[in-house]
Amino acid sequence: MAAKSATSTIVFITGVVVTANCWDNWKAYFEAAGYTCYAPPHPRKDAPGAVLRGQHPYSPIAQNGLPEVLKAYSDFIAQLPAKPIVIGHSYGGLIAQLLLQQDAVAAGVAIESAPPLGVVVASWALFRAVLPMLGLFSSLRTTFLPTFA
Repeated sequence: MAAKSATSTIVFITGVVVTANCWDNWKAYFEAAGYTCYAPPHPRKDAPGAVLRGQHPYSPIAQNGLPEVLKAYSDFIAQLPAKPIVIGHSYGGLIAQLLLQQDAVAAGVAIESAPPLGVVVASWALFRAVLPMLGLFSSLRTTFLPTFA
């Protein structure tokens, strides 16, 4: 593992399809290396995955917009004693980039980040996978629950 940065805190930011528990193994790894780690949930998404799936379609989660989610993470980070490193996946990668842009964090890692506005990623596989989440042929007032297949 590379040398630690000046900060010893990492905040993990999940994408929208999974819960913050997806970071449990990552947290354990970095905590064993001496880091303090957090994986706060998205707004209205602080229950275990099985509970959230049972509540589908849970419309308050569907109402989470980028500004609200960004503010939730910004507020969480602001209460920390020092700027952390953030590691985000998918939508969380986009949040990590925005936190870097705001100079709210010491460093950031975006893993398979969702693209920012204006950056178009066009592939049939991606379009087919995310079409239901975009609400083009479904309601924007309910959540999308992908199948395990």
